[in-house]
Amino acid sequence: SYTTFSFAKLDISQANDDDDKNSPASLYKQRRMRPYNNFGHSGLYDPVYTVTFTIQNTGKYYGSEVAQLYLGFPSEAQEPLKILRGFERIYLEPSELKEVALVLSRKDISYWNVINQQWTVASGSYTVWISTSANNADIKLQSSFNI
Repeated sequence: SYTTFSFAKLDISQANDDDDKNSPASLYKQRRMRPYNNFGHSGLYDPVYTVTFTIQNTGKYYGSEVAQLYLGFPSEAQEPLKILRGFERIYLEPSELKEVALVLSRKDISYWNVINQQWTVASGSYTVWISTSANNADIKLQSSFNI
């Protein structure tokens, strides 16, 4: 990109299952759940957390950035240190600021338990990173939540 961006105000909240058809969780369900309607409702693809942050174009030119959400699991899950769980390309004019919302589903925070042969949500602390690549040097924001 020919411009620069800044990231701020990382917030992780439980996804609301409210009547607001424009909430991030509702929009996620409208986009994502349709293909799974034939499989019954297991709850695996239900939104459970909404991750929001702001991004601002701090440069002189119109441009875009791909914000990536990486998730770190508790040690019980024995998963890699960080796993890509969402991303979005954001287009901004110079000085423009935008709030971005990415949704984590129950499956996103689960791991496959080979002993029980089912998706399992581990207890403990999960770490969320907002980055522009998988490289640790490109991490822009970090926070955590407990289950």
